[in-house]
Amino acid sequence: MNVPKGHNYVLEFNDDVIRKANAAKKFWKTDDSLGWHGKDPTMDSGFKKLNPYGPTTKETGHSGYLVDGGGYEIKIAKVVLGTAG
Repeated sequence: MNVPKGHNYVLEFNDDVIRKANAAKKFWKTDDSLGWHGKDPTMDSGFKKLNPYGPTTKETGHSGYLVDGGGYEIKIAKVVLGTAG
């Protein structure tokens, strides 16, 4: 990615099954360091981890990232404004 150093962010719900399945592939295929969906940014120290939970979070898991009114929206807005972290 062509992103300035220190400006990479990732959100992760604890119950995101897609992310967990991606990580599990590494244990099934030990000769492959990538998951089914490529490198997992939650495992990359170059990414700042943001907590997607908030007081208005009603849905979690992989489908919870884009639900209107979720706590993630505030976190993404802060990334855009340059105040995340």
